[in-house]
Amino acid sequence: MMRWVMTLAMLSVCLIPCLSVGQEATHNPARPAAPPAPFVLTIQERLLSLQAQDASLQAIIEEIGRRMHIEVKVHLPAEERITLAFEQLSLAEAIEQLRRYTNVVYRTTQAQGDITHIIVFPQGGGTAVGTPTSDTRDATASESRPFRFDFDPSKYLQERK
Repeated sequence: MMRWVMTLAMLSVCLIPCLSVGQEATHNPARPAAPPAPFVLTIQERLLSLQAQDASLQAIIEEIGRRMHIEVKVHLPAEERITLAFEQLSLAEAIEQLRRYTNVVYRTTQAQGDITHIIVFPQGGGTAVGTPTSDTRDATASESRPFRFDFDPSKYLQERK
């Protein structure tokens, strides 16, 4: 019996490392190398640098807002992509670069002119958020009439007397 226990102990000491190596191989399959990031944003002393290659415009603007601690509202399709590069620009100058691709509005503080909010809308070409579709526009255009001002002050003065 003692011999049987010793054999079992020796066998377990030899086989445990082999089993654990096999488990590691099945639980940690080789992962392919991650593709390069579509954009790299660096901020030094409140100056922005961007290297973007076919990157999501929404992701870039949201990252700028997150890193600069600015409230950002983006009303763009997630699939809108750009290729753009610039170095050491102020936030206002960086926004001017982004305006080539989209409409950007921002709010500043009165005292120092710091940008506090950024709102982004698609450029004209697509349907903007809240804009009626072409079918609705056609129907309302045929029924619309020009503005008419119907106020006559003389009638108002007669009622007061």
